[in-house]
Amino acid sequence: NGGSQGATVFKYGLGCANSGSCTGLRIIQNTLLVDSKAGIAPIANTDLAACDNDAGPCSGDIDAKWNVDGSNILTDSYAELKVSTGTVFTPAERVLAGTIRINGTINGTSGKNLSVNNDWINNGTYNANTGELVVNPQNATPSVIGGTSGTSFYNLTIQSGDRMVQFKAGSTFPVSGLLKLNGTATQPLVINSTIPGNRWFITFTGTTQISAVLLKDAGCSGGNAINPPPSVGNLGNNDLTCWNFISTGGGGA
Repeated sequence: NGGSQGATVFKYGLGCANSGSCTGLRIIQNTLLVDSKAGIAPIANTDLAACDNDAGPCSGDIDAKWNVDGSNILTDSYAELKVSTGTVFTPAERVLAGTIRINGTINGTSGKNLSVNNDWINNGTYNANTGELVVNPQNATPSVIGGTSGTSFYNLTIQSGDRMVQFKAGSTFPVSGLLKLNGTATQPLVINSTIPGNRWFITFTGTTQISAVLLKDAGCSGGNAINPPPSVGNLGNNDLTCWNFISTGGGGA
C-alpha cells in the first residue's frame, strides 16, 4: 500500500565525520522527512533531485515519496513533507505536498510557492520573504492553517470550491502581500476557526482578490480593513470593524 510508505532525506557532513554513519534517523509513515545535522547548509530542492522517484538509487522505489520535476518537488498527494527540528529547508523553487509541517525552518523564495492539499502546520520558523503559500483543499475534512508558532505570510492563496479551511483559533496571521480567497459561485469556499465561536485573527497590510467565500470567526489585529465583495457571506462572529461586508448573511460582530 503506497499510503503506508515513508522516506527520509538526510544531509550530513562533519557531524557524521563525512561517513554517513549518523544515528537517530527516523522514517515516518506517509511522510517525506527532510533532515540534516546541525551546521549543514540549507537543504534545497536540488538536493532531493539526486534520489527521487525517477533518478538516482531511489528510482522506481515505491518508498520514494517525491519527484523533482524540473526544480519543483511534488510529493505523493497524500504525503506530508516535514522539516525536522534544526534543519533549514530553502526550496528555491515550488513545493507541492499533501501537508507541510515545519519543526525546523523553511525559507520562502520570491515568485515561488509552497502548495498544500491538506494542512499547513508551523511549529518552527517560516520566513516568507516574498514567497507564497497556496492552500488548495482536496478532502472533505477541513484543511488547517496552524501550529504552535505564528506564521507571517507575504502572499496567501486559498482556493477551492465546496471545501473548508480552518485557521487556528486565537492565532494571528499577518499578510503583507496578496490575500487571495476564492471559491466558486455554486460551491463557495468556507473559512472559519478550529474552535467554533473562537476567533482567528489577521493583520492585513496588502491587497486582496476575494470571491465566493463564506466567512466565520474572523478577527483582526491591527492592519488595514478588508472590503469583501457581495459574493462573500458573513456566517457570524466576524469583526465588522475590519471586515467591511457589503451584505451579510449571518450574525454580527
